[in-house]
Amino acid sequence: MNWLQDFTNRFLRTYMEPFSVKDVEQVLASAGIHLRQEELADYLNSCPSVFALENNRYLTYAAAFDGFLFSIKPTKQEVDKGVFIVGHRCIPFVDSDMLPHQLKFIHNGRKLRTTEETFDSDFVIEHYSLFGEEYAVQYIAEDPANRELDLMERDFLLPQKVKLTCVSLKPFIKENAFKYGDRLLCRIVNWDEGKIGLIALPDRRKSLFEAEPKRERWYRSLENALLRSFKRFGPCTSINEQLSKVFYEYKTDLCDLDCGSIEEFLQRNDKVAFESFGVETRLWKKGEEIPAVGAWNYDAATFENGTGVDANLIVIPDFVLDNFIVDSFVNNVCSLEDLPKYIIPGCINLGEEENKELQEQIKNRSVMLKKSYNRFADFNIAPVRHRALCLYKKIWALMCEIDSLKKDLRVLPQAELVLLSQLFSHSMRMLQSLLPMSDISEEIESIDMSLEGMEFNFEDVSVLLEAELAKQQRSDYIVI
Repeated sequence: MNWLQDFTNRFLRTYMEPFSVKDVEQVLASAGIHLRQEELADYLNSCPSVFALENNRYLTYAAAFDGFLFSIKPTKQEVDKGVFIVGHRCIPFVDSDMLPHQLKFIHNGRKLRTTEETFDSDFVIEHYSLFGEEYAVQYIAEDPANRELDLMERDFLLPQKVKLTCVSLKPFIKENAFKYGDRLLCRIVNWDEGKIGLIALPDRRKSLFEAEPKRERWYRSLENALLRSFKRFGPCTSINEQLSKVFYEYKTDLCDLDCGSIEEFLQRNDKVAFESFGVETRLWKKGEEIPAVGAWNYDAATFENGTGVDANLIVIPDFVLDNFIVDSFVNNVCSLEDLPKYIIPGCINLGEEENKELQEQIKNRSVMLKKSYNRFADFNIAPVRHRALCLYKKIWALMCEIDSLKKDLRVLPQAELVLLSQLFSHSMRMLQSLLPMSDISEEIESIDMSLEGMEFNFEDVSVLLEAELAKQQRSDYIVI
């Protein structure tokens, strides 16, 4: 499966034309891999680097952002130092899996070299905020210039001064008589390789206070596009995804020589801002709480008809199942035959055939896992895995209970619903990292701390949601 994923990723990172599921099926078939079109469609619809087009067509981000123009306006401090901080300034036009220091900037056919510079941590964080306030510090710590920085030792707080790998502008400044107020006009040259072309865009104004009508029009276009996006898509899975949708859909208005930057837009705009979304951050209407349910995900028919538990909540990914199986090796929570009852929340009733299939799947995977499982190597990880699974079960059970309420979910506390959904996603990611044979011995302390925070958050959120659930369920009873 890893080979298949690598192969598919290579296709999705380099293919430059619209394509269909059938096209991917044929490409895979030529390599001797045969998958059902339904499976491929599910994969493509959930892939973070693919746009779904009309008529069951798709487009890779590599194609969508090829040649896209955007601008960076270095601060006075950066120009004085002869560098610019990459940070979040290339979002959403580049591969989100590439770290800022991995991007390559080209001018006149030459790659600009990088250099390390020191800045105040507050100044640096400003240039990483589009990654989300909750992730900015981690991105900064991933920079090679901070290889000696131990975040755990510092309780995940940055020192007053931090180093960063920056792009050197010294030759560029000399060649282009570049000064503070000028812009770097960027163009995506190769999305897959993270290559970005760079030219100087001089500031032609007579003073820094003179208006720029064309750029002002660009900022208004971005504001309108974002507000429409919030209404249509709601808060996407990340700020990057939200901006990707906006810039692709409104490419005609936003891919322009007179473009501003997202950074400057947020500094000056009074309608769009960073807002809290559970334990994360999103762009949203300034000063407004982001709801869990809105026009983008509200299906009145589902609530009115009371279809019960969403089928998606019954699916158990292989990596989750593997964690439960290995946990049973260590903790003897139950026999393998009884594992389905242990795993599945009480509000889900598996049919006889489904239960039989799950038991067969557990049996087959346990045989495979026993061959490679090393109890000694798993000694420090096993207790954390067990707690993570217990939390996962609690979150899953509460989500199923909410899903079977058969009422408009807007009657429930929205902030708590958001947080519960995020805890479910985070617990899934954590279990993926806790898989047997994962080399995480050095990270287990950090994972343990994250898990402790998640357990604490779940206790808070579950009390409020369970109380409201009980209230809603009581309102269904009619006293005669």
